[in-house]
Amino acid sequence: MSHMNQAIETISQTLASDLDAQLEAVFLFGSQAAGSYQTAVSDSNLLLITAPEADIHAIHDSFQPLWQTHQALLKRAPLVATRRALQRHLQFDPSFALHLLQHGKQIAGLPMPSDLFRSNVNPYEVYAYLCSHLLDASAALSQNNQSPADAQLNQLARQISSKPIAQTETAVSQ
Repeated sequence: MSHMNQAIETISQTLASDLDAQLEAVFLFGSQAAGSYQTAVSDSNLLLITAPEADIHAIHDSFQPLWQTHQALLKRAPLVATRRALQRHLQFDPSFALHLLQHGKQIAGLPMPSDLFRSNVNPYEVYAYLCSHLLDASAALSQNNQSPADAQLNQLARQISSKPIAQTETAVSQ
């Protein structure tokens, strides 16, 4: 077992023991759950699903010593939400819902319903959202060093003319 997995197991078991009925489940998500974790680059993402009456101060008091010990490995504190709050959030972030559905791994707590991460969002909306981010990332990695304003003008020109803009042209020359 790797050092990271030992830390995750220690954290989840300590929280489950300390918080008892206040903690319904602990999920691992992100690159580690998806199998693409890279040491020194990736962080570990934990989701704590709490009972509606959970005491946030008790959660903080339980997690604080764990954070002091494992901060370098975790890099960020866990997300904390009740089931109801999580389901509301998933309606606004369908890509997160899809990620949790595909890669979320329960590592502590009571068995959760199989539809916990399902949302009423059209899956094509999720893919459109992800494609939008891919296009943004692709543009950021391109060799073209346009200012954001020039890039936006050229994008508008491409949309209006329905054809690519030559490197020597600008949106103004169109």
